[in-house]
This record gives sequence, structure tokens and C-alpha cells, in this order.
Amino acid sequence: MIVLDEVQENILLIQQYGRPDYILTAGYINQGEAAEQTVAREIMEELGLTTTSIRFNKSQYYPGSNTLMLNFVVTTSGPVQPNHEIDHWQWFSKSEAQGAIKPNSLAQEFLNYFLQQTSY
Repeated sequence: MIVLDEVQENILLIQQYGRPDYILTAGYINQGEAAEQTVAREIMEELGLTTTSIRFNKSQYYPGSNTLMLNFVVTTSGPVQPNHEIDHWQWFSKSEAQGAIKPNSLAQEFLNYFLQQTSY
């Protein structure tokens, strides 16, 4: 998910599992759960943020795990209260996020697509 702050000016990127790269928040859909429900649940579980809006961004097949990845843009509110899955998090301006996100990754593709669709 591309997690935006309340005013939609900054993007939250995370680091997980001892890796140094900044990535997007992600999660898995539970059986019987709609994708949009998953987005709000994962944002709350991992970051402690309330989701105020969700919109679809892009999908892409990821051969590494034989998975169709769905990406959403999420506006959030509240203080970040990460759970044990998050090693570090940081808000970045949109242009800073482009430079900070893991290069040559699906996360970078999703972020670049979002930024191309919006003016900032």
C-alpha cells in the first residue's frame, strides 16, 4: 500500500525483517475478506493508523511468489504505532520517497505509477 498522511503530502515507507531497504506496507488477504478490508486491517495491525480513504492504484503479477499483487493508495490518520513486524518507518515527501524506496522492486514500480498519475 502507498500510505499517505492526512493531507496526502507525505508517504510512509517501512523497513522490515532486518533489511535496510525502504518498502511499501503489504499484507495478505484472509479467506472471505475483501481486498479493501485487508488494506484497512493491515494498516491498523502493522502501523496503528486509521484508514480514511482507499483507492486502487495498480495490479501486477509477481513471478517470485506466483502471486497477483494489488496495490492501493491509502490516506490515513493518527500517530504511527508500529507493531513487531516493522523495524523502522519514516514519512517522506513524494519526491524523497522516490529516491528512498528499494530500487528495481515491485514497490518502486507501484510508487512510480502512482506518482505519474498524480501531480505533485
